[in-house]
Amino acid sequence: MVLTKDFILKKLKENKEEVRVFGVKKLVLFGSYAYGEQKRGSDIDFLVEYRRGRGLFRDSSGLMNFLNDLFDCDVDLVKPKYVRKELRPYIL
Repeated sequence: MVLTKDFILKKLKENKEEVRVFGVKKLVLFGSYAYGEQKRGSDIDFLVEYRRGRGLFRDSSGLMNFLNDLFDCDVDLVKPKYVRKELRPYIL
């Protein structure tokens, strides 16, 4: 399986309901895969926004494990409040 931006977005769409189980309100691809600059061993970066009252350890770890298995590679999840100020215009 070759990971590309289009493939990642397609798989997310196909698994939308499974992702929502973890309390996800919004999931945005960013980083090297979003810009087509990934290299061998690149992880997939997602900005994740959870519904109110969700996003604690159980949701975050469950979502990360689900996405790691779905894409068979490492995934990083970042909440909006943890995005560095200088990167916000490019992600948010």
